[in-house]
Amino acid sequence: MMRTLHSAPGLLIALLISVLAVSGAFLAVQPGLDLAVGAPTPVTQHSVALLADRVASQQSGVERLSRKANGTIIAYGNNDTGNWKAIIDPATGLGTPAPETETSALEAFMLELHRSLFLGNRGRILTGFSAFILLALTVTGTWLLVKRCGGVGNYFMPTTGTLSQRLHIGIGKLTVAGLLLSSVTGLYMSLATFDLAPDGSNMDAPYPANVAGTTPRPIAQLEALQQIPVLHLRELIFPFAGDTEDVFAFNSSAGQGYVDQATGTLISFAPNSFGQKLYETVYMLHTGQGGGWLSAILALVLGIAAIGLPVLSTTGALIWWKRKSTAPRLSNNDPVVSSDTIILVGSQGNATWGFAEALRNALKARGQKVHLCAMNDVSYEHCQAQNLLVLTSTYGDGDAPASADKFLGKISNLSGPGNARIAVLGFGDTRFPDFCGFAKRTEAVLIKKGFPLLMEFNTINQQCPQSFRGWGAKLSSALDLELALNHLPQQPKSHEWKLTEIIKNKETEDADIAVLRFALPQTPAKSIAFEAGDLIGITPPGDAAPRFYSLASASRDGFVEICVKRHRNGLCSTHLHSLRPGAKISGFIKTNPLFRPASGSGAIIMIGAGTGMAPFAGFARHNRIKRPMLLFWGGRNPGTDFIYQQQIMSCLQKQHLSRVKPAFSQGPKRQYVQDRVAEDAQIIRAQIANGAQIMVCGGQAMATAVRATIDQILLPLGISVSLLKQQNRYLEDVY
Repeated sequence: MMRTLHSAPGLLIALLISVLAVSGAFLAVQPGLDLAVGAPTPVTQHSVALLADRVASQQSGVERLSRKANGTIIAYGNNDTGNWKAIIDPATGLGTPAPETETSALEAFMLELHRSLFLGNRGRILTGFSAFILLALTVTGTWLLVKRCGGVGNYFMPTTGTLSQRLHIGIGKLTVAGLLLSSVTGLYMSLATFDLAPDGSNMDAPYPANVAGTTPRPIAQLEALQQIPVLHLRELIFPFAGDTEDVFAFNSSAGQGYVDQATGTLISFAPNSFGQKLYETVYMLHTGQGGGWLSAILALVLGIAAIGLPVLSTTGALIWWKRKSTAPRLSNNDPVVSSDTIILVGSQGNATWGFAEALRNALKARGQKVHLCAMNDVSYEHCQAQNLLVLTSTYGDGDAPASADKFLGKISNLSGPGNARIAVLGFGDTRFPDFCGFAKRTEAVLIKKGFPLLMEFNTINQQCPQSFRGWGAKLSSALDLELALNHLPQQPKSHEWKLTEIIKNKETEDADIAVLRFALPQTPAKSIAFEAGDLIGITPPGDAAPRFYSLASASRDGFVEICVKRHRNGLCSTHLHSLRPGAKISGFIKTNPLFRPASGSGAIIMIGAGTGMAPFAGFARHNRIKRPMLLFWGGRNPGTDFIYQQQIMSCLQKQHLSRVKPAFSQGPKRQYVQDRVAEDAQIIRAQIANGAQIMVCGGQAMATAVRATIDQILLPLGISVSLLKQQNRYLEDVY
């Protein structure tokens, strides 16, 4: 529902909002440009009395002073040469000729475009409506973003997804404050235009009936004008020359009044109403025009938000189109009542539907009648089939995805127990605290309702094709059917990488672990920018599904470095181990921004096993500021597996690493990495208390054991791994 509220209005008026944003951005930077090019700025500690005295002594026949919204002082007068207008330097009272028009033709064009689209009142109605839609988009977009990040605490986590998604979310985070401010103030000013909100008009002060009428005092000595700072001045009108009965009239941010030129007293005053003050505040917040650098900075913030809006519109449209183009195709469905198997799908961005369609096609190829639909469409009839297979992602921090947000309520309200055998497959990302949380709750509710289990609960991390294939093998056994589940999500563009170096501890053909270095492809550097901890996807011969390897290098190193363990019957690992320098592979970079050391100089505790050493080697290599880095690593054999030993010792010597604790399960003292972590419990506890971050990379079993060990270490502190995850202080890259 919230996604529809966000996307539908945006698509309808994206062009209109973009036009208003571009014109608004142009107008927003004007105050800053005025200051940058040297437009005189009022000396704010000076009074209007001193300013008026200086101008009167330097400018013949001055009649009026006006302070523009950007702070510039303009003087108007009449002398022997006729009417004149000058820009005043408040520090000296000297003036320079002012242009006939105070705004350029381009600025006037942009102002009218922004206010009314050159359509008069109809255009003003449109711009007001656009401000309302922009406010709605900003609010719903922020809500969706917080949900996607898994809560407010994760709001500033790095962004994952396609380029359009990363741009949309990143720019949204950067501009949300400016967009919220711009939309609220713009809507208010539109309402004020049609007298639906205070418009800044004010009651005039009554003209004084009695004045002293004696010899005028020097302007600098007029006490009432001494009390008005230049910063608060709107306009000052001088008495008519030689007329002792005339008075000074002023308009300020406090109100309007008249000052006796002979006594210097305030003889009539009308304070600004609340509506006047509110309007002026809103005007300043919307335009950034109020004088001084603070207003100019505000204007630049609004300008940045306005510039980002067309990009948000474009990327939002691209995301919508991609979601629409990847929407499920249900034309190959069998009727619910005659289906052997029902596949229910919970998806936020349609990615899970691709896996579900592959499952449906595989089942139908084996003669099954299959019905595929969204989890929200579940009914009593769906639950009477032989098998009920639920494939669902989890949105944000354990929430239901868009196509499943009504599912748990519907299942709970079904009359009678369910008869279908169930199997739940969760899709998620282990780096989020509540990994596959909604899928787990789905299975729990189904079991409580009485559905028998077809097979145990399973999960897929980051849409891994190999994991899906493995789950298919288990499902084949449970159904007594030979199923081939092959689904490959859309991948980035591949490049050609040339092997330049092979590093092994044991230079024999049977060495199981090797470090491989590849030269960067001949392509623009920006297209293959990467950091240590990112992934390279390599497609082996004879299989379309890529295998992912963590990078031990960054693009600035000039090479790609991976650590590969050869697995028995491992198609890709065997292929990579068979390569010789000069051989080429095809692969693509996949960013992994959720697995990066936190910025700053705080300690990093790195825990891994096997090839999980790779990103940590890269982090240590790039630790130029020598922040504390503690490494705990586990392998099998110290003679063949510890291939990063030389580099690790070098990092220790350079103080890029502060502590290294290796563990070997087949060494003289049989240990696992969690054992070494437990040995340093006191050190780790102290580092965590001081704000350290923990990073874990390696196999699932190792990560589970380490998680339990860290939880025990943290008990005296009254915190847990789950809490550290919410704080982005416990990161996992698990396979």
